[in-house]
Amino acid sequence: MNVCLALLLALSPTDVGVRVVDNDIEIRFGDELFTRVHTGAEPRPYLYPVLAEGGVPMTRGWPMEERPHEERDHPHHQSFWYAHGAVNGHDFWHDPEARVVLVEKPWIMVRDGTAVVICEYQWMAKEERVLTERRVFTFERDGSDRMVDVSIELRASEGDLLFGDTKEGTFAFRVHPNLRLRGEVAKGSVLNREKVSGKDAWGKRSAWVAYQGPVEGAEVGVAIFDHSDNPRHPTWWHARDYGLFAANPFGAHDFEGAPAGTGDLKIAKGEIVTFQYRVTIFKGTKAHADLEAAYTAFTK
Repeated sequence: MNVCLALLLALSPTDVGVRVVDNDIEIRFGDELFTRVHTGAEPRPYLYPVLAEGGVPMTRGWPMEERPHEERDHPHHQSFWYAHGAVNGHDFWHDPEARVVLVEKPWIMVRDGTAVVICEYQWMAKEERVLTERRVFTFERDGSDRMVDVSIELRASEGDLLFGDTKEGTFAFRVHPNLRLRGEVAKGSVLNREKVSGKDAWGKRSAWVAYQGPVEGAEVGVAIFDHSDNPRHPTWWHARDYGLFAANPFGAHDFEGAPAGTGDLKIAKGEIVTFQYRVTIFKGTKAHADLEAAYTAFTK
């Protein structure tokens, strides 16, 4: 489906609306903005802003824009993104010359309160094509909860692939400064499925992790759910007290002290490996039982 037809579909009387501006895709629920998908951004695509109901910001603004009380660390932490620090020896986490490049206009479908955005990417290390990827975003809401499901299909199109054992990755979200555990304005908390809390959740394996706290006078939270069909489920979490929140299924050495290379994932030429995640943005506070119910709804 081309973007012109998709835009017409977005004008139908559904709960979700879509607007396309160049390669950026704006997702709205009712009359409120939820997020913009910067599908063609380089060195890698990202979602920004990401807003809870009522327009409450859920991610750090920098480096996309300046905001008060924000630290300028880790400029590669762009709101909500996907990358990894060791792919056939190339660093797609830090290196601006290792790029995730959009190869055609995104496909967009809107139906029955759900918006779907499909993007095709090539992972390029300078002029070398390393792999191809299909990324599918599905946006919907349930009451005040706003969800985006992300399916990431990694294809070994150019030859054998090695996703290396490193903590530098992978499915990542840089939370708003108020949701951090440490820092000038930090007021957040962290909880995982095993009821490990705070900074101790870093490096642990779990099906889900959630950050919660007050932002701009509202209690809000973000949970990331690792689908039970994913390789290496339950994943490790690169969940830092300074605000990085990332599912990383490759970092066994850094997270558990396993021998170097234990977390390597090899994908033979021509094969596809798929990862599925859900990110839920919510108002209020969710107890462990609430988060567990939300996880079950995702994986059923």
